[in-house]
Amino acid sequence: MAGLRISVFNSKELQAAVLSIRAAVPEVQAEIRRYTRAELLPAWSEELHANAATQLEAFALADTARVTVSNNTVRLSAGSVNAHLSGGLDVRKDYAPIEFGADRSSVSTFTSTSRRGRKFSVKRHNHRQFAAPRRKGYLFYPTAASLIPRFASLWVQTVMRTIGDAIDKAGKG
Repeated sequence: MAGLRISVFNSKELQAAVLSIRAAVPEVQAEIRRYTRAELLPAWSEELHANAATQLEAFALADTARVTVSNNTVRLSAGSVNAHLSGGLDVRKDYAPIEFGADRSSVSTFTSTSRRGRKFSVKRHNHRQFAAPRRKGYLFYPTAASLIPRFASLWVQTVMRTIGDAIDKAGKG
Protein backbone atom coordinates (compact mmCIF):
# COMPACT_ATOMS: atom_id res chain seq x y z
CA MET A 1 0.00 0.00 0.00
CA ALA A 2 1.39 3.39 -0.92
CA GLY A 3 2.01 5.83 1.87
CA LEU A 4 1.70 9.50 2.54
CA ARG A 5 4.89 11.52 2.42
CA ILE A 6 5.87 14.66 4.23
CA SER A 7 8.75 16.77 3.06
CA VAL A 8 11.55 17.71 5.42
CA PHE A 9 12.18 20.82 3.32
CA ASN A 10 9.10 22.50 4.82
CA SER A 11 10.28 22.14 8.42
CA LYS A 12 13.55 23.27 10.00
CA GLU A 13 12.98 20.84 12.89
CA LEU A 14 12.67 17.84 10.56
CA GLN A 15 15.75 18.96 8.62
CA ALA A 16 17.68 19.23 11.88
CA ALA A 17 16.52 15.75 12.94
CA VAL A 18 17.62 14.15 9.65
CA LEU A 19 21.00 15.92 9.73
CA SER A 20 21.50 14.95 13.38
CA ILE A 21 20.84 11.30 12.61
CA ARG A 22 23.27 11.35 9.70
CA ALA A 23 25.97 12.90 11.89
CA ALA A 24 25.48 10.42 14.75
CA VAL A 25 27.56 7.29 15.22
CA PRO A 26 25.98 4.02 13.98
CA GLU A 27 25.12 2.80 17.51
CA VAL A 28 23.13 5.97 18.22
CA GLN A 29 21.44 5.73 14.82
CA ALA A 30 20.33 2.19 15.66
CA GLU A 31 18.97 3.34 19.03
CA ILE A 32 17.03 6.15 17.35
CA ARG A 33 15.47 3.72 14.88
CA ARG A 34 14.59 1.24 17.64
CA TYR A 35 13.07 3.87 19.98
CA THR A 36 11.13 5.53 17.16
CA ARG A 37 9.61 2.25 16.05
CA ALA A 38 8.79 1.27 19.65
CA GLU A 39 6.91 4.53 20.19
CA LEU A 40 5.09 4.77 16.87
CA LEU A 41 3.98 1.19 16.20
CA PRO A 42 1.60 0.84 19.18
CA ALA A 43 0.02 4.23 18.51
CA TRP A 44 -0.38 3.48 14.77
CA SER A 45 -1.90 0.05 15.36
CA GLU A 46 -4.18 1.31 18.13
CA GLU A 47 -5.48 4.20 16.02
CA LEU A 48 -6.16 1.93 13.03
CA HIS A 49 -8.11 -0.46 15.26
CA ALA A 50 -10.07 2.43 16.76
CA ASN A 51 -11.02 3.77 13.31
CA ALA A 52 -11.82 0.41 11.67
CA ALA A 53 -15.52 0.37 10.87
CA THR A 54 -15.80 -3.28 9.83
CA GLN A 55 -14.22 -6.58 10.79
CA LEU A 56 -12.78 -6.81 7.30
CA GLU A 57 -10.93 -3.49 7.78
CA ALA A 58 -9.72 -4.64 11.19
CA PHE A 59 -8.42 -8.00 9.92
CA ALA A 60 -6.96 -6.82 6.62
CA LEU A 61 -5.57 -3.39 7.50
CA ALA A 62 -5.42 -2.78 11.25
CA ASP A 63 -3.99 -6.22 12.14
CA THR A 64 -1.29 -5.84 9.49
CA ALA A 65 -0.11 -2.38 10.60
CA ARG A 66 3.65 -1.88 10.44
CA VAL A 67 6.13 0.94 11.03
CA THR A 68 9.48 0.93 9.24
CA VAL A 69 12.14 3.37 10.36
CA SER A 70 15.36 4.26 8.59
CA ASN A 71 17.77 7.13 9.19
CA ASN A 72 15.76 9.55 7.07
CA THR A 73 12.32 7.93 6.69
CA VAL A 74 9.47 6.78 8.85
CA ARG A 75 7.06 4.67 6.83
CA LEU A 76 3.60 3.70 8.01
CA SER A 77 2.05 0.73 6.23
CA ALA A 78 -0.91 -1.60 6.47
CA GLY A 79 -2.16 -4.37 4.26
CA SER A 80 1.29 -5.18 2.90
CA VAL A 81 1.78 -8.38 4.88
CA ASN A 82 1.44 -11.72 3.12
CA ALA A 83 -1.79 -12.65 4.89
CA HIS A 84 -4.77 -14.56 3.55
CA LEU A 85 -8.20 -14.26 5.12
CA SER A 86 -10.31 -17.37 5.63
CA GLY A 87 -12.29 -16.75 2.43
CA GLY A 88 -9.08 -16.66 0.39
CA LEU A 89 -8.66 -12.88 0.10
CA ASP A 90 -4.98 -12.02 -0.34
CA VAL A 91 -4.53 -8.84 1.68
CA ARG A 92 -1.35 -7.71 -0.08
CA LYS A 93 -2.96 -7.88 -3.53
CA ASP A 94 -6.55 -6.99 -2.70
CA TYR A 95 -6.34 -4.24 -0.08
CA ALA A 96 -7.67 -1.61 -2.52
CA PRO A 97 -11.39 -2.44 -2.35
CA ILE A 98 -11.16 -2.63 1.43
CA GLU A 99 -9.51 0.79 1.69
CA PHE A 100 -11.13 2.62 -1.22
CA GLY A 101 -14.39 0.72 -1.69
CA ALA A 102 -15.65 -0.90 -4.88
CA ASP A 103 -18.52 -0.71 -7.34
CA ARG A 104 -21.12 -2.67 -5.43
CA SER A 105 -23.34 -3.14 -8.46
CA SER A 106 -20.73 -4.92 -10.57
CA VAL A 107 -21.80 -8.37 -11.67
CA SER A 108 -19.66 -11.23 -12.96
CA THR A 109 -21.21 -13.90 -15.11
CA PHE A 110 -19.83 -17.38 -15.62
CA THR A 111 -21.00 -20.74 -16.88
CA SER A 112 -21.44 -23.67 -14.54
CA THR A 113 -22.47 -27.26 -15.01
CA SER A 114 -25.17 -29.04 -13.06
CA ARG A 115 -24.82 -32.54 -11.63
CA ARG A 116 -26.71 -33.85 -14.64
CA GLY A 117 -24.26 -32.20 -17.05
CA ARG A 118 -26.39 -29.26 -18.16
CA LYS A 119 -24.68 -25.92 -18.58
CA PHE A 120 -26.25 -22.78 -17.14
CA SER A 121 -25.31 -19.17 -16.60
CA VAL A 122 -24.62 -17.79 -13.10
CA LYS A 123 -24.48 -14.13 -12.05
CA ARG A 124 -22.66 -13.04 -8.90
CA HIS A 125 -22.39 -9.65 -7.20
CA ASN A 126 -18.70 -9.84 -6.26
CA HIS A 127 -18.31 -6.56 -4.40
CA ARG A 128 -21.36 -6.33 -2.17
CA GLN A 129 -19.23 -6.81 0.96
CA PHE A 130 -17.21 -3.64 0.23
CA ALA A 131 -18.17 -0.05 0.94
CA ALA A 132 -19.02 2.43 -1.78
CA PRO A 133 -16.03 3.96 -3.61
CA ARG A 134 -14.22 6.81 -1.83
CA ARG A 135 -11.11 8.38 -3.40
CA LYS A 136 -9.53 9.40 -0.09
CA GLY A 137 -9.95 5.99 1.51
CA TYR A 138 -11.79 4.76 4.57
CA LEU A 139 -9.15 3.74 7.09
CA PHE A 140 -5.46 3.97 6.19
CA TYR A 141 -5.24 7.38 4.54
CA PRO A 142 -7.53 9.33 6.91
CA THR A 143 -5.80 7.79 9.95
CA ALA A 144 -2.31 8.45 8.56
CA ALA A 145 -3.20 12.04 7.65
CA SER A 146 -4.41 12.72 11.18
CA LEU A 147 -1.37 11.10 12.84
CA ILE A 148 1.51 12.36 10.69
CA PRO A 149 1.94 15.72 12.49
CA ARG A 150 1.99 13.95 15.87
CA PHE A 151 4.38 11.27 14.61
CA ALA A 152 6.71 13.86 13.06
CA SER A 153 6.87 15.66 16.40
CA LEU A 154 7.50 12.40 18.25
CA TRP A 155 10.27 11.47 15.81
CA VAL A 156 12.06 14.81 16.31
CA GLN A 157 11.74 14.49 20.10
CA THR A 158 13.05 10.92 20.02
CA VAL A 159 16.04 11.92 17.87
CA MET A 160 16.98 14.84 20.10
CA ARG A 161 16.47 12.91 23.34
CA THR A 162 18.49 9.91 22.14
CA ILE A 163 21.35 12.06 20.91
CA GLY A 164 21.27 14.04 24.16
CA ASP A 165 21.41 10.82 26.19
CA ALA A 166 24.34 9.59 24.09
CA ILE A 167 26.22 12.85 24.72
CA ASP A 168 25.54 12.56 28.45
CA LYS A 169 26.82 8.97 28.49
CA ALA A 170 29.96 9.95 26.58
CA GLY A 171 30.61 12.84 28.99
CA LYS A 172 30.26 10.61 32.07
CA GLY A 173 32.18 7.66 30.61
